[in-house]
Amino acid sequence: MQQTLDAEIGIVGAGFGGLVAGLRLQKSGHSFIIFERSAQLGGTWRDNTYPGCACDVASDLYSLADEPNPDWTQRYSPQPEILHYMLHVAAKRDLLRHIRFNCDMVEARFHDGVWTLTDKGGATTRVRFLILATGPLNRPQMPELRNEHLYQGIFFHSSQWRHDVDLGDKKVAVIGTGASAIQIIPAIVDQVKHLTVVQRTPPWVFFRHDRHQPNWLKRLRAQIPTLQWFIREAIFWYYESVGRGFMGNRLIQNILQALGRYQLRSQIKDPVLRQKLSPHFQVGCKRILRSDDYYPVFTRPHVSLVTEPFYQFYEQGIVTTGGAKIEADVTVFATGFEAAEVNLYLKVFGEGGRNLMDDWKQGSPEVHRGCTVSGYPNLAILLGPNTGLGHNSVIHIMESQMNYITDYLAKLASLGNGYLDVKPEAQRSYNDQLQKKFRGTVWLSGCKSWYLNARGRNTTLYPRSNTSFRRMTRSVNLSEYNYHPSAI
Repeated sequence: MQQTLDAEIGIVGAGFGGLVAGLRLQKSGHSFIIFERSAQLGGTWRDNTYPGCACDVASDLYSLADEPNPDWTQRYSPQPEILHYMLHVAAKRDLLRHIRFNCDMVEARFHDGVWTLTDKGGATTRVRFLILATGPLNRPQMPELRNEHLYQGIFFHSSQWRHDVDLGDKKVAVIGTGASAIQIIPAIVDQVKHLTVVQRTPPWVFFRHDRHQPNWLKRLRAQIPTLQWFIREAIFWYYESVGRGFMGNRLIQNILQALGRYQLRSQIKDPVLRQKLSPHFQVGCKRILRSDDYYPVFTRPHVSLVTEPFYQFYEQGIVTTGGAKIEADVTVFATGFEAAEVNLYLKVFGEGGRNLMDDWKQGSPEVHRGCTVSGYPNLAILLGPNTGLGHNSVIHIMESQMNYITDYLAKLASLGNGYLDVKPEAQRSYNDQLQKKFRGTVWLSGCKSWYLNARGRNTTLYPRSNTSFRRMTRSVNLSEYNYHPSAI
C-alpha cells in the first residue's frame, strides 16, 4: 500500500539549527514541519539562563546572514538578547506556524523511502527527508558524585540554574573554569559571602573588549546595510585568521600565546597566583575563553582558587582529590556538556533496522561531508560529528550545511521519487582524510579536552577553516551516493 506523507521534510529541534533549516527550506519552497520538545524555541539559548550567560562570538557574526540585527546592545550579546532575536526572526518570517511545540520525538525509522517519526504520545508523522537539529550542547556533563546524600547544601549544574536559590551571604563553590564558569564567576562574585573556584586546568583567557553599542552606531547600521555587512565580514575574517594559529601557523600561535600571557601579567600581579592561573598547553587545544573581568576576580579578598579537582561531598561542602575540605552552602558544577560522545535524544533506525547510536558506539561517530550518514538515507544532521569549531561562528557552518542539503533535495527531485544513500566507501574515505587533517594542529598537541571522545579521537571539530567547509558543502557529488527508487 502506498504511503502518504505529512510533509516533505521533518526537522527535529527548534534551536538555531532548526531556525536556519526552516528559513532556508521556506525560501526554497519546500514543505516542512519542525518538531520541538519544549514549549518555546531557542535550544541552548532558551535553556541556559545562568548569571552572565552570553555568547563568546561577536554579536554581528552570531546571527543569520540574511537577518542582520543592527540593534545588538553589546559587542557580545547576553543570553536574553539572543533568545529575543531568535523569537523575533521566527515571528517576522512566519516560521512559528511550521513548529509543533511540546512534541517530543522519541524515534525516527526509515523504510522504503519514508521516515516515520514517533513522538512520546505515540503519534506518528511521515516525511521524505529528515533533518536532525538537536544540537550538540544539551547533555550536561557531571563528575561522579560521591556522598551527595551527606551534603547539607544545594548543588546543581550551570545549565540547570536554580534561580530560587539566593546566593547572598552564602559560601559558594564553582567547579570548573571553562566557558560557562568564566561568565558565572564574575557575575556572582559581588553577591556571595565567599567564592571558591575549583580549577582542574587553567584555561587560556583573552580580552573580550566588550562594550555597549552606542545608539548612533545602531542607527547607522540600520540605515546603511552595507556597513552592517562590512562589520560582519571583518569579524569573520579576523576569526578565520586566528584559526590559522590552531591549524599549524606558528607565527599566529606565538602571537596568541604572547597576547594571552600579557593579559594574565597585566591583570594578576601576584607571581604565585599567576603561576596557578597559567595554562600549560597550546592556545586552542582547549576552547579559548574571552573575558575582561575573570582574572581580576582572584584578587578579591573573599575569593579562593583551588587547583585540585573535586572528589566528593561532605556535610558542609566539598572535598578535593588532595583531601582538602572546602565549606560551601551552594556548589555549582560549571563542568560543560558531553559533546564528543554523540548521543541523540531520539532513536534513529536506518536501512534494515540498523540503529545509528549502536553504529556509532561500535565504531566512531561519523558523517559524510558534515551532513549525511551511510545507511541512513535522506537524513542530514546539523552540527553533528566533526562540524564544531574552535575559532569561528557555528551559524556559518549550519548555513553551509543547508547549502549542501538544498542541493541534495534539488538533485533528488531531478532523479524522481526515491532516496539517496551515501556509499560506505565514500564516507570512510572522507573521514580518513578528515582525521589526517588534524595532524599538525593544536588539537593533537597533547591536552585533554571535551573535543575528544573516550578513544582519544576528535569527533567534535572540523579541523579546517569555515571557508574550506563552505567550499566542500557547495554541492552534492552524486557519484558518492547510491540512488534507490521508491513508491512515493
